[in-house]
Amino acid sequence: MAGAWAYVARDARPQRSTRLDLPGTVLATVGLVALVLGFSEANSRGWSDGITLGAIGLGVILLAAFALVQARTRDPLLPPRILTERNRAGAYLSATLGLLSLFAVTLFLTYYLQAVKGYSPALTGVAFLPIAAAQVIGASALGTWLLGRLSARTVMAGGYLIAAASVLLMTSLDAGTPFAPTLLVAQIGLGVGVGAALLPATSLATYGIGPDDAGVASATINVSQQVGASIGVALLNTVATNATAGYLAAHTTVTRSVALVHGYQTAYVWAAAFLIAAAVVSLLLVSAGRRGPSRSEQKPAKRETTGAR
Repeated sequence: MAGAWAYVARDARPQRSTRLDLPGTVLATVGLVALVLGFSEANSRGWSDGITLGAIGLGVILLAAFALVQARTRDPLLPPRILTERNRAGAYLSATLGLLSLFAVTLFLTYYLQAVKGYSPALTGVAFLPIAAAQVIGASALGTWLLGRLSARTVMAGGYLIAAASVLLMTSLDAGTPFAPTLLVAQIGLGVGVGAALLPATSLATYGIGPDDAGVASATINVSQQVGASIGVALLNTVATNATAGYLAAHTTVTRSVALVHGYQTAYVWAAAFLIAAAVVSLLLVSAGRRGPSRSEQKPAKRETTGAR
């Protein structure tokens, strides 16, 4: 705070007064909390329980009200124009689906390594180093190299499909599967694929945006990832738990480890489906070329910025 006060220059442009969109903030926050709560409660109460359905229904209603408020308020928390450009919309939606799968899969891998394979927490952390390193390489090296040669939609779709194939490879894991090569290859593929796909998605988050909207546009991609992660963990954890319980009920002689692995495999299939959906979204909505917006695309943004000033 002291550094910002001392060294960040005051904006010399005339600024109109703005107000915090308190109704939009409350609606968005409570709506997302209710949605995640509903998915979480389905784990123990079931999908037909009144609290589960009530929380999910309340979340949907509040988020719909949030969208309506954003379209009518003078200073919206999330201006609708941020989402109407197809490349930005594709980036936000694909990132939501991609992180939905990534965080859920890493959760199940943690369960698998500790509850099924018997790894200690420290050894489990070491076992996650390949996916962490692969994600860094996919985002910083491979993704950058590919974006200089291919369109953003191709890199995004290809990355999500590689990640989906890697998650499907995890369905072959059982209690006796060694760490290498299956799990090692699957981790590397998932990390590289998601890392390479999220790089252009993050870049497209501010595609064609003027300086007045740059902050909210860049924040929206972060929100998309966090929302996807929260919903993914709640939803797919419920799917895995129900699959495990159903398998135990139908196969009374199987061990707990076998039932857990079955639940994880079911969740992996769902996660792969969401990654494939992210690839489809990228192909359908993202149209920006590898060199960014053309001059004709830049002119309207420039005129909008001039008008704002």
